[in-house]
Amino acid sequence: WRDTPVTVHILDGTPKPSFEIGTIVSGLVNLTYHSLPTKVHQKFMENYALRVNEGMSLIKTKFAALLADDDFFTVQGLSEALGILSSNDKIDAVIGKCATYHFDKNSIVWGKKYLNWIPNDLLKDESLAVRVENDAGKHGIYYGILRSEKLKEIHTRANQFVFSDFRINEWIAHHLGLIYCRTEVIDEYLWVRQKALIRNPSYSHKIRSSDPNEQKVLAEIFSAAIAHIEPSVSAELRSVWTMQKVNLIEERLKADDLKYTFEVLPKRIKKLELATKR
Repeated sequence: WRDTPVTVHILDGTPKPSFEIGTIVSGLVNLTYHSLPTKVHQKFMENYALRVNEGMSLIKTKFAALLADDDFFTVQGLSEALGILSSNDKIDAVIGKCATYHFDKNSIVWGKKYLNWIPNDLLKDESLAVRVENDAGKHGIYYGILRSEKLKEIHTRANQFVFSDFRINEWIAHHLGLIYCRTEVIDEYLWVRQKALIRNPSYSHKIRSSDPNEQKVLAEIFSAAIAHIEPSVSAELRSVWTMQKVNLIEERLKADDLKYTFEVLPKRIKKLELATKR
């Protein structure tokens, strides 16, 4: 990064600082190191949420995005997204299709995701009611390009509580994004992500059911967000929209669980059996 105009902040959650706090190397004024160590008995995802929220406070640009360390934006997709946001102040977020990759021995295997993400005028409607009622749970803002103030609001709210299954936090961000943002869906591959081949052990219905308070907290997050965006919405309608979002998230998690149990897991068992026979 030394020869670029990019400002880099590293937010490290390891127990002991890896570098001296502040600028890492003399002369690299655009690169700053922050230590937010994971405390004893603190869950990793709790520390992750802390670092995401801290990162939100460091954003100084007009547009921003959240991207994992093994994901990338395509040049064409990123250029189109920034062009739309720069030229149209009635659009708050841009999302698009995704290519996937994973490594198999000495080769890279490519795939495609979210091919059903096609341009949809209803998601960019000025009316909150239209956007909420046409959120079918398939579009995700998590890896879109957003106006910075929207990104900050979404992720600050989505990470105020760390759920037993962290996918809940991610899906809160997705649905909050469609509430907060007039969203343009482009017919392009906007980003590339590494395909997850190992299932996180915390992704289970048993763990999700361990805290009866979680559904209440989930509902409170959406109810507060809707009231913040449009205070004039009646309590009754706000409750209807809130439960719609809660139900969409629960349905998605259950669908993921069923897919893993009946599709993914049998394939992995079969693969292990073949490897054992060899």
